Amino acid sequence: MTPYEFRMKKEAEAKAFKSGNIKKIHNSFIQSAIHGSNYQALKVIFYLSSILENLKMEKEHFTVVIDYEKALEFTGITDAEFTRTLKAMQSVSITFVDEVEKYEEYINLMPRIKRLYGKKQVEIDLYAKVARLIVDVPKQIGGTIINVKEICKLKSKHSIRMLPILHMINGFNYPAEKKKTYTLGELNDIFGVKYRNLNEMEERILKDIQHELNTTSKMGFTYEINMGYHGIAKGRPKALSITITPEVKKYVQGELM
Repeated sequence: MTPYEFRMKKEAEAKAFKSGNIKKIHNSFIQSAIHGSNYQALKVIFYLSSILENLKMEKEHFTVVIDYEKALEFTGITDAEFTRTLKAMQSVSITFVDEVEKYEEYINLMPRIKRLYGKKQVEIDLYAKVARLIVDVPKQIGGTIINVKEICKLKSKHSIRMLPILHMINGFNYPAEKKKTYTLGELNDIFGVKYRNLNEMEERILKDIQHELNTTSKMGFTYEINMGYHGIAKGRPKALSITITPEVKKYVQGELM
């Protein structure tokens, strides 16, 4: 990639981010951290972002101490899941590319993890480059700052991706803008799936997300399938896109057992 191509790429990314293009959710770091669609890993990343945010990262690498019980309470995952997730994340490598100096650098997400059973703590070694990415995750995953603890209540990896998007759309300036239309390709990108049509997307993804958010979150949504034609009108209209509208609720209705 030439310097001109690199500059144009960065300008396009900045424009897309400013306009709220949800493909920004495909941050390479997020994709690496949740390899295998591990929603527990994403919850741990959100937790780490909350405790790292106010740390001064003046050294190239440092150690952060986590209160184990607070981490479990925050994320809502079990002791075994938390330990298993940390071990899995330790094997993740993050690639940094410097287009100016012409080099690539590979850094492990968590080079060292130490459980201190007597103190109920965990020591994690982090490189400052990686820690800054972790801090930035809540802003990058949908281009908005949200309550990360709200996300940690969710069970579905798809709901975890949808909630920041709804907050982003709801934060648009004008009432008419508080909805957003997505094509099948864009929705496949958002949720990391490869469905062949919007009906599959609705049945396998959107309905489940809508149910979980309605029973666990004050931020829900409605959606409308937009019918039409590709090119010349012929035969029955096809599903072309889906318009999503956030709904802010005063109360969470809960789920009847």
